[in-house]
Amino acid sequence: MRALLAIILLTFFLLACAPEQQLPPARPELPDNNRVVVIDDGPVRPTIEDNEEKNSAKADLDALLKEEPPEEFTIVWDTTSTINGTRIEEKSTDYVSREKGTKFVVKTTVNDEVSEFENYFLPDGYYQCVKDIGWECISFPDVEEPTEELVPEDVPEDTSVITELAGKKVAGQDTRCFQIVFDEVTQVACYAQSVLLYLKISGPNVNVVRKAESFRKIVPDDIYDLPATPRTARLNEGGWFE
Repeated sequence: MRALLAIILLTFFLLACAPEQQLPPARPELPDNNRVVVIDDGPVRPTIEDNEEKNSAKADLDALLKEEPPEEFTIVWDTTSTINGTRIEEKSTDYVSREKGTKFVVKTTVNDEVSEFENYFLPDGYYQCVKDIGWECISFPDVEEPTEELVPEDVPEDTSVITELAGKKVAGQDTRCFQIVFDEVTQVACYAQSVLLYLKISGPNVNVVRKAESFRKIVPDDIYDLPATPRTARLNEGGWFE
């Protein structure tokens, strides 16, 4: 199970591990004589227009992500990934409520093996439930709800190129779409009301398409009931939960 979770998490954290971008050298110039000499003037410098367009798209994306999302919403996802030749199919649902908490329900198929698990970020703590023969739930102390970063903070700003694309209809919603490129990884993300509804990641040995099938501004009250009584995980001396 740990290996499976690692594969899933690898998909969404791959961008943070991308190597530094290598820019192509400038086009060589020819001297006046007949002798061909290659002159390397270093990386091609972006024009003022390129910088203005890049900065404008980044500013628009930053402003979009700062917009207040709905008080609560439910998203049903369909995700297909190929990582190092392994195909992963995932059906998942996100339940997000500012008051009640957040719940992620995931059903994953890898090589015809199906795994189901649920993550709960509730006011009283974090819980993870896994279905094997039956459901088993674990309570993890002092675990905070994760936040999504479109471009990791440790990636220098000048290594990424952000472009706004034409919007598309996703799950019945009009979205704004942005393309983020750094090194060999290209990401397309589409948002409605600052909520991510479409994500595509393309890079060496990895391809991910995550698309919302439905989007509703409601969360059922009973959706946060755990399927089993949780036991508490404890940190051992090595820093691992057991």
